[in-house]
Amino acid sequence: MARGLKKAGVSVAVHERYGSRRDGLYGYRVGIAPTGNRALKECLPPELFDTFVATCARDPRHFTVLTQSLRTTATFELPESRDAVDSAAPKDPADTALLENWSGLQFDNTRDYINLSVSEPEAAFPLRTAASVPVDPWPTTAITLLGDAIHTMTPGRQGVGANTALRDASLLCRELTAAARESKPLRTAIGAYEAEMIPYGFTRVAESLDNNGTSGDDPLYRPVTGRLALFAARSFFSVTGKVPALRRKFRADMYAYRGSESV
Repeated sequence: MARGLKKAGVSVAVHERYGSRRDGLYGYRVGIAPTGNRALKECLPPELFDTFVATCARDPRHFTVLTQSLRTTATFELPESRDAVDSAAPKDPADTALLENWSGLQFDNTRDYINLSVSEPEAAFPLRTAASVPVDPWPTTAITLLGDAIHTMTPGRQGVGANTALRDASLLCRELTAAARESKPLRTAIGAYEAEMIPYGFTRVAESLDNNGTSGDDPLYRPVTGRLALFAARSFFSVTGKVPALRRKFRADMYAYRGSESV
């Protein structure tokens, strides 16, 4: 958002939570859906958006479900993405020069920032998860919230939380820019942002809970019901992976959820 405001000529100050680039590295990439892509393209200057595109991972070819013993339960072949950021086409030769000057490659690599752990407990770390409870609209002030500060959601569902936060940033950037240009009063701009953000934000929270569970006390994590749930999940993927119509529906549902913006 700060980049978007700066691009629009609005003065902005950023106060970082972490003191260095080595802080807060949790070791996984975030999937940027079309929602996040549009937000980044709107807020970032062209040269930074080009860097973002150049550093995106190759679009995956398959979605594979494994057991804890690494036995394949199902494999789904994924279609080539039609989104510019997710394109599987070869990178532009100009990307090489672009990446050579990218400061993101210059941070301290003395500690791991990507962890893949299958059998080494010391490579794992505890991660507390939480989800926000829906709130009613509040009287608008000069202070507002975005991202996890208002609609924290459970992780692991294709970066929906990150993409929703990027949508917040682009929306709030537009409203604050309008206020800075005296197209509307500041509190009116913030109120318009909150009126749009609260419904879609908590819709994403509810969807995330439906897809990821809620807490360690859920029946899913108990000895008997957990084994039944695990058996049901493996059976679902095993059958779905073998029936063409079910495979198509699974892929369509997955992409529709990730790219959805509707409330």
